[in-house]
Amino acid sequence: MSEEMTGEFGRSTVLVSGSTQGIGFASARACASDGAAVVLNGRTESAVAAAVDRLRGEVPGADVSGIAADLADMIHYGATKAASLAVANGLAKLTRGTAVTVNTVLGGPTYSDGVATTVEQIAAAQSLEVADLKSQLVRETSLLGRFIEPAEIADLVAFLAGPKSSAINGAALRAEGGVLPTLL
Repeated sequence: MSEEMTGEFGRSTVLVSGSTQGIGFASARACASDGAAVVLNGRTESAVAAAVDRLRGEVPGADVSGIAADLADMIHYGATKAASLAVANGLAKLTRGTAVTVNTVLGGPTYSDGVATTVEQIAAAQSLEVADLKSQLVRETSLLGRFIEPAEIADLVAFLAGPKSSAINGAALRAEGGVLPTLL
């Protein structure tokens, strides 16, 4: 990592699961831009290699590597959010007293690559403008009044992975644009 790439992270390493596209890739880019060494993860070698190349191109000088592993098989994909929160909390307890923090980001309706493709396909099939359909899909409870962009969730991930959040461990943080009308 070059001198100018150390940023907030110094020599921290951040593993971002599911980071070959969408929110995961945006999160990895945000962390790399802030100076972290980033380990990308995806299910196939080819997807990981392409994402590593893309991130190196988008963040010149970044320390980027990747690992192909289906983490969904390791922690069953169908696990509820409550189970995922319990796993994250357990991992945080296992790393107690170290510089490792484990937190969960609960993202809301995000206009990721996959969502965009689906919206475009539905709009085409129904002879609608993509922007009109996208607008119709936003929940009335959304305080943002729009989809969340992957970079917005990535900014929270980058903050949590950095030194300014060292006291946040074992937490679940919502980045859902106010869609959920509850306090907690």
